[in-house]
Amino acid sequence: MVDAADLIREAAASFGIDADVPEEMPPIEVDPVRVREILLNLLSNAARYGTRTIIRAEMQPKRLVIEVIDNGPGIPPEELPRIFERFYKAATPAAPASASRSREHSCSRTAGTSGRRVSSAKGRP
Repeated sequence: MVDAADLIREAAASFGIDADVPEEMPPIEVDPVRVREILLNLLSNAARYGTRTIIRAEMQPKRLVIEVIDNGPGIPPEELPRIFERFYKAATPAAPASASRSREHSCSRTAGTSGRRVSSAKGRP
């Protein structure tokens, strides 16, 4: 069993980001090495393409949802279905909507990494 809150806070701290994580979270059964790798990859991409990043987590019935939100250009909508393919890399990031509005994307993964969802929406974190 792993303390997911500690994993999330440690990953966020390595990028100088505050984590919005509940104080009390039950331990979860995950591979801590893989989850840390996933979090570091998401945070690295967010830092590379955005200027502001938020990571937050919440417990839902039988799963942990982790969101990484940034104000980078986002992922082109036509490429969203492919981003969980091993070694897939989008050709180019989506263009910002305007100078004052940018795209944000969030990634959610369940504790067992069996449920994946990525969305793109206009706005800012």
